[in-house]
This record gives sequence, C-alpha cells and structure tokens, in this order.
Amino acid sequence: FLTQLEDPAALKLPSIQLRLIEGTGSPTASEPMFGDTLIGEDDGEEDEIEMAPYRQMQWRQQIGQAQYEIKVFKAMLETEDAVEAILLAMIPVVIVLSLLMGILMRFISKALWKPFYTSLHDIGTFRPEMPHAPRFAHVHTLEFAQLNASLQRMTDKVCQDYQNLKIFAENAAHELQTPLAIAQNKIEILLQSTEIGPEEMGKIVAALEALQRIKRLNEGLLTLSKIENQQFAPLQPLAIHHVLTRQVSDFEELAALRNIAIHLQIQAQPQPALNHTLLELLLSNLLSNALRHNRVGGCIEIVLDADTLTFANTANAMRLDPDKLFQRFQRQGSQSPGAGLGLAIAHEICNTMRIQISYDYQNEMHIFKLRFPLQN
Repeated sequence: FLTQLEDPAALKLPSIQLRLIEGTGSPTASEPMFGDTLIGEDDGEEDEIEMAPYRQMQWRQQIGQAQYEIKVFKAMLETEDAVEAILLAMIPVVIVLSLLMGILMRFISKALWKPFYTSLHDIGTFRPEMPHAPRFAHVHTLEFAQLNASLQRMTDKVCQDYQNLKIFAENAAHELQTPLAIAQNKIEILLQSTEIGPEEMGKIVAALEALQRIKRLNEGLLTLSKIENQQFAPLQPLAIHHVLTRQVSDFEELAALRNIAIHLQIQAQPQPALNHTLLELLLSNLLSNALRHNRVGGCIEIVLDADTLTFANTANAMRLDPDKLFQRFQRQGSQSPGAGLGLAIAHEICNTMRIQISYDYQNEMHIFKLRFPLQN
C-alpha cells in the first residue's frame, strides 16, 4: 500500500517508519534485515519514558521516483503478555478438568471394582467355625465371576472339612473316655490283689501311670476342642477375686505336701466380662503349673490388681522358651509329669476371653501375667 501513497514520508504509524534517502545514483532495493531495539514509550507520567523492547525489520525500497528506508516494529511485550494471559486462563481450566477427571475415574473405578471388594470383605470375615460358608454374588465380569466361583468352592470345602474334623474330635474324645475309665478301674482292682509279686506290681503301677497320662491327654484335647468350638456360655461380668480365692484354697493342701507357701494379695476387685467355667480352668492350670514346676520349700506369689493378675513361682529350672511355651505337647523337662497341654489350654482360654498372657523370668522366678480386657 506504500506505493499507492502520494507522499509516503507523511505516513504517521507508530509501527512503521519511512526515511527518504537523498542523493543521486541509481535506485537500489535491499533484502530485509531483522534486529532488536528499544523504543521509549510515554506511560503518562511527566519526565518518565519507559524503554520497551521491539523487534524490527528494515529494508530499502523504491517508491515512485524516490528511495526510502523502511522500518517496521513489533512490540515484543505484547507477545509475552499474550502468552502469560493464555497461561493464566488455561491453568484454572486444566486444574478443574483434572479434578473432574479424577473424581469421575474414582467413581468409575469404584463401580468396576465393587464386586472384587465385596468378595474381599466376605473372605476376610470368613471363619471355618461359621455354620455356613459365605455366598459370593453372581457378577457379569468374567474374571470376577471365575474368582467368586473358586472362592465359593474353597470356602465350602473348608467348612465341610472343619465340621467333619470337629465331629471326629468330639466323638473320639467321648468314646475314649469309657474304655479308659474301665481300664483304669480294672488295674486299680488288680493292685488290691495279694497274690501279685513286687515285680509284677511295679509293672502294673507303670501301666496305671501311663493310662492316667492318656486319660489326662484325652481330657485336655477334649477341652481344647470345646474352647476352639466356643462351646461355652457368653461372657459376662465376673468377680475374679472370689474365683481366685476358692482356687487358691483348693491348692493349699497340695502345696503344703511339698512345703510350698502360697501368698495371695488382692489389691483390687475387677469384674471384667469373662466365663466362669473357663476362668476356673485357667486359674487351675496356672496354679497346677506353678506347683509342678516349683521346688520343695519354694513359694508362689499371686497378685491381683485393677487390670492384671500375676503368678510368680520359684523355679527349679532356668528361663523357659517363650516361643514354645504355649504350644501343644511342649513339656518343660523330661521329668515333667504333665501331658504338655496345660499352658496350651491356658493360652486358648485367654484368646477366647480376650486376655493377654505373657511370660517372664526374673530373680529365679517364673512369672505369668494376665491382663484383662478393659471394662465398659
């Protein structure tokens, strides 16, 4: 459009400058040259001119009969301001879209994985002692359907095997009681005979001791089976000090035979939720264990406070192995007359009644501590 102007030098545009080149010679044109420059801009305040960066393109061109030097300017701040404005406008949009996508994906993922988490909850709450195995839902997703079918077969099999084992253990224990009692009675009658010599008498006594051990073993396994199958009354508040006092009174005569002193200290009278039968069995096992693994002339210290019951007895052996102490058939020493089930039964009772049981060895004394559940 410059070639159409009558006087190009009179053009007044801030972004274009034209300068007439005076002189003689043939007119020439040049290739455009690019560069950066600073141009002062009046910001409206007196005596203050702000220098702003510009991009310029410069070349020479023949317009009519004259030759001009042309400069075209482009403010660089405008581009930077545009980029900044676009970024400022896009950042909130991107953030909002990301949040919306995250929320949407969460809902979609939750809906897609709901069958899996339902099955996971069912298998997490499953226990073999339940009367029926959990029923897993029918789903349309092939993978989840296969998973639920496998879990259903597995839980059905576990429940069936558990019930069969439970019935077998109960029947075996009950059926063994009668023949064991008959055999023990026959041997005791045989011991009363006057026609048996000393050698035969010793063999009969050994057979009777073995039979009594088998009977104790059978009774212990039956008790463990009942505890694990939760065949006892529900827990209810129980005065521990009453039961403890009676149990200590029952064992005082046995302790006196070995010159073992029992010291009972009742510092509090807690009444946590417990089962009376299981508590009696627990205290009886711990007292029997304290007497059996004691020395002649020793002592048993029993302390009951607000939330703990401590049994400490003098030892005829060193520290016991805590990792094996509560396992079944773990007899502490070859001379121990027990069947190795007393502490295992005590441990199962504690688990059933939510009692924490621990063992320690201090000052040549075995220490068993029971911590009762918090009272509501």
